[in-house]
Amino acid sequence: MNIQQYTSQENLYPLDLQFYRMMQEIGAQPDEQIRLRLNLLFKVLPDRIQKILEDYFKKYDFWGTLKISAGDDGVLANRAKALHDHYEDFLWLYQRLADYRSRLVLFAFVNNWYSFDTETLRVVKETLYKSYFDMDIMKCGPEEVVVDLGAYTGDTVKDYVSVYGQNYKRFYCYEISPNTMKMLQENLKAYENIVYCQKGASDHPGLMYIQEHAADISANVLTNQGDLAVEAVTIDQDIQEPVTLIKMDIEGSEQQALRGAAGKIKESKPKLALSLYHNNEDIWKIPRMVEEICSGYTFYLRYHGENLSPTELTLLAVWEKP
Repeated sequence: MNIQQYTSQENLYPLDLQFYRMMQEIGAQPDEQIRLRLNLLFKVLPDRIQKILEDYFKKYDFWGTLKISAGDDGVLANRAKALHDHYEDFLWLYQRLADYRSRLVLFAFVNNWYSFDTETLRVVKETLYKSYFDMDIMKCGPEEVVVDLGAYTGDTVKDYVSVYGQNYKRFYCYEISPNTMKMLQENLKAYENIVYCQKGASDHPGLMYIQEHAADISANVLTNQGDLAVEAVTIDQDIQEPVTLIKMDIEGSEQQALRGAAGKIKESKPKLALSLYHNNEDIWKIPRMVEEICSGYTFYLRYHGENLSPTELTLLAVWEKP
């Protein structure tokens, strides 16, 4: 891809020019040079910020580990490789986003990876709407059949009701951990038409195992071996009716669950609210997957995380009739 075709356009908005030039700079460097840059920038951060980041990546290792004093720059090496190898995918996503709010979110995310910029992430943090339920994008009514993958203790259902009222036909709540499922059922006992599914969503049926997170049960993940077994299903096979909205926040299993819901997406074209931050590739790969499964979706990004390192990034996708 010739980035010059973007930067040479007339009357570019400053945000466009800034993003394209950043991608141009990234694409012109080998990943080792980007890695060196990130190491140098990290070392000039205040000691307090370095410690916060190292402690965070020790607690949540979705993106790698980081302990610069011990020679471990795994997070930075992974970011450098993701930026270098996929800058064209970032450009593609930028072009596919439907509003400048989304483009600024993407710029903030990538610029934090590349330059440790925190101010733009602070600016783009969503303060008006709940996670997943931007009312300018997600139009919901009484016939909604919602699939909530990663229902946790019921926060998504409660947020939905706080935004739209009890305007839904059915909520399918998937949660893998038995103890969390008990809390989910207790917290939602006053709500009607909730289907509780203690199952994991994947791209094939079978048995998988829960890897419990030492510090946070919300970060439990599915693996292929372990002690605590759980049934894995595909959404295509597990739900027999058309669905209108699929939300996924399942700690890095989003790609597998998306493949397992491809039939429903093709047939029903539901609204999608998909987490993009649990590894170093979901931010570009999941939108690519949605495009391959069913072209015609309009893409938006919304951000609900903090500003030191990007998390809580959501793809909102709405299919529009041609």
